[in-house]
Amino acid sequence: MGSIHGGSFFGPMDQLPMLQDVAHVLQEWKYAKNVTHADPLYINMCANGLDTHEIMGNGLLSTFAACGSIILAQQIFDRLDQCRDELSWNDLAQGYVKLGQYKEALELVCKMEELGCIGLRRCTCLALLSVCIKSGNIEIGWETHALVVKHGYGDDVFVGSSLIDMYSKSGSLIDARQLLKTSNKNVACWSAMIAGQAQYGYGEKAITLFQRMQMQDKFPNEVTLINILYACSHAGLVFEGLDCFGSLCRACHISPNLKHYGILLDLLGRAGDFKRVENVLKKMPIKPDSSIWLSLLGICQTHTHVEFAQHVFGHVVHLRPSETYAYILMSNIYDAEAQRQKQDAEVKPN
Repeated sequence: MGSIHGGSFFGPMDQLPMLQDVAHVLQEWKYAKNVTHADPLYINMCANGLDTHEIMGNGLLSTFAACGSIILAQQIFDRLDQCRDELSWNDLAQGYVKLGQYKEALELVCKMEELGCIGLRRCTCLALLSVCIKSGNIEIGWETHALVVKHGYGDDVFVGSSLIDMYSKSGSLIDARQLLKTSNKNVACWSAMIAGQAQYGYGEKAITLFQRMQMQDKFPNEVTLINILYACSHAGLVFEGLDCFGSLCRACHISPNLKHYGILLDLLGRAGDFKRVENVLKKMPIKPDSSIWLSLLGICQTHTHVEFAQHVFGHVVHLRPSETYAYILMSNIYDAEAQRQKQDAEVKPN
């Protein structure tokens, strides 16, 4: 078979390659997410009418959409006309979603609904919901939710957890809680709800949800631990955070990663518990990265802890010698300490 770069497939332009070879190349490009060398193949297919062939045209559309060449994908979609199938609509919609063009994606889905000829796929629903989650666009979320229910995906646990995540992160916690009551709850659903409570500072409600989750024999996972630690950190619930961290690591056999330790250190640092921060750093089975050290330096600035800041600063500049922000933070810490000492000297009696 010819090269994936496309040109070596062809001799004279009137000699078409085998359709199965073309399909194979399109799949390779799709999986590689790279259509850099697609021009010769695309031009040849267009010249020979294969871009409007039901199988080849849809394969070409799917490849371009997956690789981000959405303008070409749309052009092929328009030319396919009566040869569009379920994949044509869904692949193009997902292509728009991947580029963050959720309005175009939803308009396409709505047009598909108006024509009433093709079904919305579960993966397209999840793609639309992922954009709603990232953008916080609740209006698009409502429309997507309606489509989800209409097409019978309301009881799907993955769709359900995405809906809960979407409503939670957009601040519609009442809608999220209602969904949690009625959905087929899995760990992802509970974790999404806990994350929503954490995001808006409802640490105690997050703890309550976490306890309810365990009472219903839903075993927390690594994502749950991140969310509950985040909730405790932003609500100042030091004891509860330490308890959750220890119990989950022991009972659920969760091996904490850098993100878990980063949030735990943030929890302790925000509370000014530098003794425990040092203990955690000493006992961590993995070395802190520059992001953790930089975060700790920011906490040192909040508490004007010069001695520990000097220790942390050394680690930051070792890992990131040109990290300007670290030097700014350290300068601010020294300035704040000098100001504090000056004020102390002024209030002392002569």
